[in-house]
Amino acid sequence: MRSDTVFVIRRGDNSKTNSPPNNSETQTILGSQEINVAHGSSHITFPPDKRYSGVLVLAAYLINLDLESSYQVSGIASASVVFPHAASLQLDVKPLKATYRPGESATVNLRVRGAQGEAAEGALGLLVYDQALEELSRTEASFATSWEDRIDPRLGFVSFPDSGDSLAGVSVKDLLNRAPDAAVPSDLELLAQAIFAGHSFAPLRVESSDYARYFSQIFNKQIRATLDPLSKILQDHFAVYGHFPANDGEFAKILSQHNLNPASITDPWGRPYHITRSTRWTSEVLEFHSEGPDKTPNTADDFLAMALDRPFLEHGAEWLRKILDAYRSRTGSYIRDLAALQAERWSRCDAQHSG
Repeated sequence: MRSDTVFVIRRGDNSKTNSPPNNSETQTILGSQEINVAHGSSHITFPPDKRYSGVLVLAAYLINLDLESSYQVSGIASASVVFPHAASLQLDVKPLKATYRPGESATVNLRVRGAQGEAAEGALGLLVYDQALEELSRTEASFATSWEDRIDPRLGFVSFPDSGDSLAGVSVKDLLNRAPDAAVPSDLELLAQAIFAGHSFAPLRVESSDYARYFSQIFNKQIRATLDPLSKILQDHFAVYGHFPANDGEFAKILSQHNLNPASITDPWGRPYHITRSTRWTSEVLEFHSEGPDKTPNTADDFLAMALDRPFLEHGAEWLRKILDAYRSRTGSYIRDLAALQAERWSRCDAQHSG
């Protein structure tokens, strides 16, 4: 460390979810001071502040940075500090049986407790699914193309928010829910340092207003005037056919059905959008990319103007749901095997054709 240094204390909004703050997009600066470091060391004091809660990052930046680029993320010296604050709710879940078969009534006792074990109010959400659906979701997700497209092996669907990193059975949540005045054993201090190792990075952002990520905000009114009506058309198309247009030909055909000319779908600089269809997790995604003000593709000012995202099993799921509901309404019971499902399907198809 050398002279002319800014010392900053930051807190990320994600500290509320018990995860170490390491994203500059969500961090809040709680205090900062400029100091002169002599002979490699200095002393600084921040007065007590009620906002000091959760996981904080202490960071030191050199002032004389190279600011020629419009966007810069610079390495810094930093460390995490935990201000415990017991605030988590605890949920006790006790089913009367360990397993239940499809269609069987289930009873589960739920009890919400505060951080100290006292009774507390809470809003509960319940997800119940058959194991077969978990395997189906895992199989369908394997068709995705992006490296991010994966299914959590612990659940089968998208992961629930967890307690952040953990080590040796101790999590960030456990550290945050300790009593503020409790003594910290040396081995727990070492364990906390290991948990937060590599998570104390708090980048300094230097930006100009013409950076590409602002174009979608600056020209939001013009973009929405063009793409919002198109979004409704494409969403309605997906609801009927179960997919977005796969190429320019399909896209033009859909627009012609609504008396629209593809040439009229342009960005704020009069250039056509570049449209791509892909899969992400268990969804089909249609993206509209603009070339930006330089009107040249694949350059630094290109940006995403709109993205449509729908589960690619949505159409089939709706069709299947109608079959199951009709069977349940007619018979009072559930379909329990493939033969019954196929019979109900053909019965429904025959009824539609005869109608």
